[in-house]
Amino acid sequence: MIEAFRLAYTNLQEIWSLVLPPNSLLGLKRLAATDGPAFRMPESLWARIVFDFLLAYRLRTINRGHLLGALTPLYLAWVASHINITTTGVSSENHIEAIANAFEMDKPYLVSRWRWPDRFNP
Repeated sequence: MIEAFRLAYTNLQEIWSLVLPPNSLLGLKRLAATDGPAFRMPESLWARIVFDFLLAYRLRTINRGHLLGALTPLYLAWVASHINITTTGVSSENHIEAIANAFEMDKPYLVSRWRWPDRFNP
């Protein structure tokens, strides 16, 4: 899964740059340089990626089929990270709870970006 993510990192940067802000791309660059058991995707990065892909899907930033294809290796990176975290003794439930908290904390970002085009409608 990690190798699939790394391969996608080299091949999908152009598509990801249409969807993800520079800060997320920088986080992915750091993640791609990480090896083995140290490979861990921060919960806040995963939440932001999911939110940005949701927004791109809604706004039809790119073809939706391509968009979902570009999300798949990021999901595989998250799964690899989840496995690495749970093998250290952290329970799956605790890790999922931490991710849920990250989504909750970043919810204002999603709401503000979701409503952004409405500001321009009379």
